[in-house]
Amino acid sequence: MSRWLADGFPMYGLQSRGIRGAGPVGRTLTDIATDFVGELRRIQPNGPYQLLGWSFGGNVAHAMAVILEAAGEEVSMLALLDSYPWDGEQTDPTLNVESAAADPQLTTEELRRVLQASPGTAAAVPDEYLPALAQVFANNRGALLQHRSGRFGGDVLMFTAADSVAQGMDPRSWQKFVDGSLKTWSVNGNHYEVFGPEPLETIMSVVNAELTAHHGRNRARATQERGVAG
Repeated sequence: MSRWLADGFPMYGLQSRGIRGAGPVGRTLTDIATDFVGELRRIQPNGPYQLLGWSFGGNVAHAMAVILEAAGEEVSMLALLDSYPWDGEQTDPTLNVESAAADPQLTTEELRRVLQASPGTAAAVPDEYLPALAQVFANNRGALLQHRSGRFGGDVLMFTAADSVAQGMDPRSWQKFVDGSLKTWSVNGNHYEVFGPEPLETIMSVVNAELTAHHGRNRARATQERGVAG
């Protein structure tokens, strides 16, 4: 995604702990979001923050936004990429692949074969990390099933994969967890194809426009504050 990001905007990626020996796996989605907020604030102690999450990561990004707002911080952009709240009502576009991958009885060869259905997830993962990846899938799924989403006070950008919507996923399901507006865009492909060049052109054009607009507002606000102080 960074190749599509406009100049001047840095991007930091957060990956589930436990895949590469990066520490303990969070027990609940709130644990994971709190951990990620801590990592985020090591880089940027104060807002405004801009968050984007794909799949399970969208649920984490939403939970992070709720935590940051509760701490008095501004989240000026929350973008969700083919991610849907569970809360007892949704299906999941990753259900067949990731629930199968979490089966502890699978051999490495069987696990690799299952994960071929999600090449974006497993194509470059060395065999020695596959058991850990399966454990992360299992933990994340359990965390999502138990999670009850809070309310985020701002607006949300929602990007849906056309195939997910065809399978019954409803982006409007986020609205009851968002006080602001829910703006939706559809991109071609399935849950794992949203990182292709054509979908990313759409997604990142919207993200870049939002980042540029927020940057402009922040500059205007800083200028006004300096004028008041003067």
